Amino acid sequence: MDYYQQALTILREIGDRGGEFSGLNNLALTYKNLQQIPQALETWQSALALSSPLKFPVEYLLIGRNLGDTAFEGENWPLAITGYEAALDALEELCHRDRSDANKQQRRSENVRVYERLVQAYLHQNQIDQALVTLERGKSRSLIELLVNRDLLPKNTPPEICQRLEQLRRELSANQRFIESLGGDIPTSGIAPDSPQSRSAGAVNIPIDSINQIRETLVQQKQELNQVLEQIKTFDSTFEYTQRVQRINLSEIPALLPEKTALVEWFIASEGIYAFILWADPPQPALEKGEKDDQSSFRADYWQSKPEAVTALGELRDRYLKTYNSKTDIWEDQLESFLEELAEILNINHILSKIPPTCQRLILVPYRELHLFPLHALPVAKDNGKTLCLFDQFSQGVQYLPSLQMGLMSLKNIALRDENPDHAVNNIQLFAIQNPTEDLTFAELEVDAIASKFTANNILSREKATKIALTQPPNSDLFRDANYLHFACHGSFNFQSPLLSHLILAGAVVDPPRPPLGKGGSEELFALPQGGSKGGSNLPHLTKGGTEGGSALPKGGTEEGSALPHLTKGGTEGGSALPKGGTEGGSNLPHLDKGGTEGGSYLPWRKGKQVDTNQCYTLREIFSLYFPKGELVILSACETGLTQFDQTLEEYISLPSGFLFAGVKNVICSLWRVSDLSTAILMIKFYELFRSEKSVSLALNQAQSWLRTVDKENLQKWLDALQLKPESKQKLRQQLNLGMRSSTYQPFKEAYYWAGFCAN
Repeated sequence: MDYYQQALTILREIGDRGGEFSGLNNLALTYKNLQQIPQALETWQSALALSSPLKFPVEYLLIGRNLGDTAFEGENWPLAITGYEAALDALEELCHRDRSDANKQQRRSENVRVYERLVQAYLHQNQIDQALVTLERGKSRSLIELLVNRDLLPKNTPPEICQRLEQLRRELSANQRFIESLGGDIPTSGIAPDSPQSRSAGAVNIPIDSINQIRETLVQQKQELNQVLEQIKTFDSTFEYTQRVQRINLSEIPALLPEKTALVEWFIASEGIYAFILWADPPQPALEKGEKDDQSSFRADYWQSKPEAVTALGELRDRYLKTYNSKTDIWEDQLESFLEELAEILNINHILSKIPPTCQRLILVPYRELHLFPLHALPVAKDNGKTLCLFDQFSQGVQYLPSLQMGLMSLKNIALRDENPDHAVNNIQLFAIQNPTEDLTFAELEVDAIASKFTANNILSREKATKIALTQPPNSDLFRDANYLHFACHGSFNFQSPLLSHLILAGAVVDPPRPPLGKGGSEELFALPQGGSKGGSNLPHLTKGGTEGGSALPKGGTEEGSALPHLTKGGTEGGSALPKGGTEGGSNLPHLDKGGTEGGSYLPWRKGKQVDTNQCYTLREIFSLYFPKGELVILSACETGLTQFDQTLEEYISLPSGFLFAGVKNVICSLWRVSDLSTAILMIKFYELFRSEKSVSLALNQAQSWLRTVDKENLQKWLDALQLKPESKQKLRQQLNLGMRSSTYQPFKEAYYWAGFCAN
């Protein structure tokens, strides 16, 4: 103790402020070890008063965390808040200074406990709004940083320089993230699938040439960026390439909560699951003439589970993924029981009881593994033997947001777009990718039916839907300026390397040019069982009485359950690589330049085929796109809504995040390997409803409810009214095979068929 006191005296005399921080921290720790807690807390407080987190972030992170932990353990909530707030300010400053996304993620991962405990401390003080702000400070930070800086442009600078800056920012960020995702030093021979450096069993071999090519591109882009920034200085000397991400402003939250709207945001901590429930204050009486009301506000409540719920959720997640990865028909049969179990773990009915009955619209903000599940389809009640789901309780629909901050940023971007006449939606235009692999019959019918509802449409069909066609005029311009983008194709999410998640275009499915480089995930993933698979095969699935040759319904079957076969729109043998209860964020083959390069990157697909990712649109490339007039993207393919989740961090990296970053207002995406047939019917019905509703989430919910409950008689009437060629209608009827069924039979009532799509 005397030594530290003497050292502090010397450090202060010589003006060593950094040493003074260290000396005070050591002194406080000594007090704590001697059980002199008040003196320890006072010493840490005096250290925090010396300067600010912006000047000494490393020291403030350590001291703030120590102060917070000690005060938290003593249930001194105000002082714990002081310490943890200082620590988070310092952490955010360190992340702001660092250009490496991997380093930022590592820092945040090491300090997850700070976020968790600060949320708890605020709740102990009944400061629900500040707990919510803290939760948002730790969510989707990488994507939010990208969005904050995406539109940061210099003043008084020629437009061609600004355009090049925007493009470099998008491309450089995607390439930087990909290289960092490889996870450290790469040997000169690349990474072999069974190497200790491989982050998952069966990880893909990464050719060193592919890695070096992206690295060289990254170096060139950084050099060009420096040149562009030097040019900008001559026009705007104050311009900064990045800006700090500000914490969410509570006064802005009501913008997300129009009248009769509620929002539920989840948070998973080590000691419990939290649900924050928000809704707008009821409308106030009309003001007198001349008075202003700038005090729009919201109400907040929360629910907290017991610690056992965290364990139960982890076990459910692991079983869900294991079943999905092994035998799809078993997973499909158990899907509704999985949802029942999840509803119980989340205590969804108790959460609903906290929402005012006047609310007709609901916004859901999932957390980590909750992104895997169709929360809108959680069962909440029974009515005359019929299961009522969450979205049945809200007449104006259920929508998803990755985070509150992303929702607010989206509103601001929409407002800016509406002010820009160049981005106005004057002539509704559809751009569709139609069955590029030529094996999805009903995806083809889907686009034909949808296109008839647009006065202006551009369709790249079958073999014409290549990547080269999309990146060259005139299609590149039509693609960029489209209001509605519809992808009716195969898709796949890659948990080992999310930036390799992709939409498959024409020419991407190839025979192996050489022995496969490795599998894209666990060897058991998407294995094709005898008789075909609903997830890994285009062949009709023979299950529940189905017959070979594509008969949709079993002969003599009952009205209970559905036997519809489904040609799925994605899923690969190892390509999607769903984790078993989590992911370490490993790596698969890097995607090379647009247009593809000889000997590119391949992922195993099905029936001995491979997918050349150079001929796909990968998430890495989607991040570099820009859709200034994009109103809606529909990813009518498999697994397009899945997102990577970590056991500690919340980071929203998915195909929808790429399109949202590219400027699109709304994205509809899928959570599993979906049926070609039921998806086509769902999408056609969605567009019918969307024309009148003009609300993406409501039209989708209504289409899902219709598909879930439509019976044979009404389905046949609907088919008769479709604007399709007679031969196309006949294909639908043959596949449905409803002839021997009663008029009340509901072919799509199982959750697998209708629940898999959600609106962001």
